[in-house]
Amino acid sequence: MVSFYLFPLIVTVIVIAGSFGADAVQLGCNHPDDRCLPIRHCPQVYKRIQMGELSRNTTFKKEVLRKICQPAVQRDKKTHICCPKRQIECRLNGKPGACLLLDQCPTLQSTTEQHLMLAVADNLCYVHENKNYFCCTDPLCAEHKNLCDQQAPEVPPSAFPSCTDSNGVAGSLVAARVCSGQAQTPAKKTTAGTRVCCLPPEAGRIISHPNAAKLASLPCGMNVYNDRIQNGELAEPGEFPWMVNLVYTTKSFCSGTLIHPLYVLTARHCIHAGLQSVRLGMHDLLEKPASCYKAANGSDICPGQNIQEIGIESKIRSFTHDVGLLRLYQPAELVRKVVWPICLPVYLTLQMYMPPTVTISGWGMTELNVRSTVLLQAQTPVLMNQKGCSKDYMICAGGVGHKNHCAGDSGGPHQALGLYGGEIRYVQYGIISDGPKYCDKPERPSRGVLVSYVMEWLLDKMDI
Repeated sequence: MVSFYLFPLIVTVIVIAGSFGADAVQLGCNHPDDRCLPIRHCPQVYKRIQMGELSRNTTFKKEVLRKICQPAVQRDKKTHICCPKRQIECRLNGKPGACLLLDQCPTLQSTTEQHLMLAVADNLCYVHENKNYFCCTDPLCAEHKNLCDQQAPEVPPSAFPSCTDSNGVAGSLVAARVCSGQAQTPAKKTTAGTRVCCLPPEAGRIISHPNAAKLASLPCGMNVYNDRIQNGELAEPGEFPWMVNLVYTTKSFCSGTLIHPLYVLTARHCIHAGLQSVRLGMHDLLEKPASCYKAANGSDICPGQNIQEIGIESKIRSFTHDVGLLRLYQPAELVRKVVWPICLPVYLTLQMYMPPTVTISGWGMTELNVRSTVLLQAQTPVLMNQKGCSKDYMICAGGVGHKNHCAGDSGGPHQALGLYGGEIRYVQYGIISDGPKYCDKPERPSRGVLVSYVMEWLLDKMDI
């Protein structure tokens, strides 16, 4: 809110700007990184005006006048100036925020743009290229504006082969099991399994299983879009908050993913007598839960303060595929960007979707034949109908000339961005099972179990 003593000064700006003539006020902003918005959202200028500098500093006054602009779409009657995007801030109900598009703000997902526009003075920051930018008070976005302020990447076409039914309607050639309940052509049996031409389902339709709807209602995936994936690079802390480190009494090591506060998804061969607990919120395996030390200034540094170690109540194994499920003794505490579930393909559109590339992540062996203590990730292409990778239940990726998972990455995810309930989220499409003998010199692709193929089994085994 503008203070009483500040109001005349802003009026002065408007009057002086008017004395220069209509042509003196620029339409929009000349610099591509500037935005034409109300002065209150440009704190480096606004704070100086609040301190009375406009009336006593001629140079500053001229600087402000040069920045006055006319927005292409005028929704706020206040004086507008051109402000560098990196300097833009806002406040809503006393909380600091970032100016973002509606779909970039996690805390605004439950509302509509029409509702926000009912209180333009409170909610709207500015209009740019005919898009409304609103004040988002999500703590993560307010603190790290560059993480949230990027367009959601588009989902690429499915890697499943395209097909047409007898009426010429386009679909995807998939396993009959993942096309359950959808329009399809008569099944064709092959050596790999039973394939059908599956027609696109109704948007937003969920698998007909009671637990599918429960999973779909839970938060999952990432609602801050981060496309800084680089092959073979270290994962950033919190980049894959669903990654789980399995803790053994033996020298075994495997990964898993949090798919629900009570459940971890992994590979069947990772589940044996030596498995005792799971650790969530891990990035560097050298960190220990609640481990703290004194810094030079005397403050307590606790790098492992977000790590949760939880015991396993039950170990559930599939008899037909390399898939396992761990039920935890207590629900994981969900902390955004630290401990968060990954989405599963519970929507029918995701059942018949195969990403052309997936990201693999884990703490397995490196090309130097040593185990990585820090979470690694790499992006690698999905392969279709390759030798040794033709079974309906398989997802295959990498291979010769590409990145592959290594020993110790088993149980981790084949993951990619997908359209989940109308939003772009990370979805787990596969469970890493086995790979080439030497991951630095692969003779064949890495293989995993397609999550959509075992989705019914997973939902049956989950008590939620």
